[in-house]
Amino acid sequence: MLFLCVLFAAGGGGIAGYQIAVSRAPGPVGPVASLDEASALCDRGPTVVGDLEIVGSDSVGEALACVKEVTGNLIISERSGLIALSLPGLHTVGGSVEVSTPALTRLSLPALKSVGRDLTIYPNRLLESLDLTALTTVGGAFTIEGNPVLEDALLPSLTEAESFVLDSNLRLRATTLPSLVRVRGFFDIEANPALESLTLPSLDEVIGDFEIRENLSLTRVEAPVLREVGGPVWVGTNLALTTVLLPSLETIGGRVRTEELPALQRFVCPGAHSFGGSQDTTTNE
Repeated sequence: MLFLCVLFAAGGGGIAGYQIAVSRAPGPVGPVASLDEASALCDRGPTVVGDLEIVGSDSVGEALACVKEVTGNLIISERSGLIALSLPGLHTVGGSVEVSTPALTRLSLPALKSVGRDLTIYPNRLLESLDLTALTTVGGAFTIEGNPVLEDALLPSLTEAESFVLDSNLRLRATTLPSLVRVRGFFDIEANPALESLTLPSLDEVIGDFEIRENLSLTRVEAPVLREVGGPVWVGTNLALTTVLLPSLETIGGRVRTEELPALQRFVCPGAHSFGGSQDTTTNE
């Protein structure tokens, strides 16, 4: 049984300005007041058994460069004073990734491939840059929400998630999801007023609802190979939207609802009138 916590307070030893909380077994986390104790984490190997919580300043990333796997949760909480964080070696988190901190402007997890449970980036009012380029699978919900200055969410490798949400990211202009194949729950792109287009070239199946709503600059939605949506399809209050192309979507488990789409010129969805899916079109003029 092992408990580690690096705790640097005013007047204490070690490097002032950051804390690392590491739990390698259930139970309370005990304080460690020296850099040697923090270095001991790397000496024990690249895997943190349990949760890793980071609270403090930017040198944390350098201190944790050795970490390649966290079996529990990775937590960057509202207690953190981090402005930028990079964990270049981290490739697996067995639990959830939770990022919710007021000061963070840059988050780089360039090697992270797998998250066993949820990945939640919400809310981070100063977050400008996000690197999840290697992320392939999320076992739970994928959520990027309430990040008002984040301009892009580029996810070139993501293939699967339990659910997928981009919500209330006021400056988000671009998202790329070229590899996303399956969402086992709902898919929701909502209230991203700067987002201009959404293309899902590989998306084959959404088990739950499919919603594209309140994206005021969105002009085009395209998912050329999407075959099945288990719940309703709702495309609404996208005032600039001219084109929706879902040419392979023939199986829909609920209603197809389109509303407040005054610029809409083309809506292709063969399954809109199929069994289990009726169409409700309201105020599209």
